[in-house]
Amino acid sequence: MKVLSYAAALAVCLCLEGMTAGAYRSHSGDIDGNNTSDTADASAVMQEYNLISTGLSGTFSPAMMYAGDVNGDGLTDAADASFILRYYSWDSTGGDLDLPHYAGRLSSEKVLTADVRKDSYLSLSDGMCIALDISGQEFLEYFDFNDTVTVSVNGHVLDVPVCSRRSDIDLYTDCIYMDKGNTTLFGTDEDTVYITSRYDPVAVSAGLVVKDPGGSKQKYVFSPELEGPVKAEIWLKEKGGYSRREAVSRLIRTHDRNSYPDLTDEEYANFRMISMGDIAPGVLYRTSSPIDSSLGRNAWADRAAEIHGIKTVVNLADTQSHGEKYSGFSESYYSRQNVAYVGLPLVFGSENCRKGIAAGLRHIAQNEGPYLIHCMEGKYRCGFFSAVLECLMGAGIEQVENDYLKSYQNYYAVADGIHQPLPEGMEQEIREVIEMFLSREFGVLDLHTADISAAAENYIRGLGLSDEEIGQLRKNLSGK
Repeated sequence: MKVLSYAAALAVCLCLEGMTAGAYRSHSGDIDGNNTSDTADASAVMQEYNLISTGLSGTFSPAMMYAGDVNGDGLTDAADASFILRYYSWDSTGGDLDLPHYAGRLSSEKVLTADVRKDSYLSLSDGMCIALDISGQEFLEYFDFNDTVTVSVNGHVLDVPVCSRRSDIDLYTDCIYMDKGNTTLFGTDEDTVYITSRYDPVAVSAGLVVKDPGGSKQKYVFSPELEGPVKAEIWLKEKGGYSRREAVSRLIRTHDRNSYPDLTDEEYANFRMISMGDIAPGVLYRTSSPIDSSLGRNAWADRAAEIHGIKTVVNLADTQSHGEKYSGFSESYYSRQNVAYVGLPLVFGSENCRKGIAAGLRHIAQNEGPYLIHCMEGKYRCGFFSAVLECLMGAGIEQVENDYLKSYQNYYAVADGIHQPLPEGMEQEIREVIEMFLSREFGVLDLHTADISAAAENYIRGLGLSDEEIGQLRKNLSGK
């Protein structure tokens, strides 16, 4: 039995950011594209397998091969056809998993089942947290740190990794974490395993709570449709599947210009022009904050903004009152430009974040460029906002990933006080982060085969922008 240490209060964390790209390019079993996995799909897989196994050329496209590999072993064969048939039979009787998760559960040697503690649903008024009636020691008898697992609660499914520290997890995460018991809430100091999220209100999505119709101080109340105990099931998705992503979280940077002798001043400021797809050169730029001095890069960012003649700015980090309080603000070039202070929360799918993104997009559509986008680092919020525009304007997903990756290359990895190239293998992990964000917000499983320009347009329209506003946004960015 493994023994947990609680020196830092948090001991086990699981998060959606540990999902690999494969989790978004679905092994769906839907060969014919009719949004179901049924006997016709199983038959098609068997026919393809028979062709290939007898030395003949198959007829499946790469996307069909991927969809047919429902157990994720790299093959599309009789085992997958069997999974599809078993799933079809199970799903027809009211199953609550999609086929990839069903296949994963069938393949797992052990499935951990634990009751959900009803006294935990309302521990957070936003419905983001529930607790499991199981100890940390019991949990670690099933899984090891850095494993990725699947969690199913009342039909709500998450793919998440097991981490040893909360700090191992990047922003915008869903997670399970283990903490010393809340004596106020539970009347005990024993460790408690929580399922929580900064992206998705787990208790709400799982149907455990609903908004209080009486408008009490508690935002949510127990769902009247729940009968009896609610159970969570957890099974292994990939042994050690989070190891590579966990290593990314340990990369080191500094705020000392002397640590980056290989970078130009603009690279050190994470300042660069975005020119891909139909975005015209000299129209759109991104950067770290030109006014926040906490990263030691603002002076270089502000100078670059002046050199490139920036006129319109989308500040994704600050409110206006906060932004104008930074030391030296009134003397900056930035202070004299047309700035929209959006102040995005660190949760892309939240209502406030969506409103902020819409406001930033409208600011670009309604004003003259050149345009500058920034948050604090110019990495997460700026990276996502930039990626949406890049997709809208016809950039390929590889170009979008390269631009997102560039911020990591500009900041990391410092060793012995000097900036170094990223360690081998980490670039793909970082690419998968922006794929995850875009897949989740666009509602697209495979960004490599989808029309991501249309997906971005649909996403922006869903934020509330009109077709006329989207057209003006395109016109401004194309420089026409």
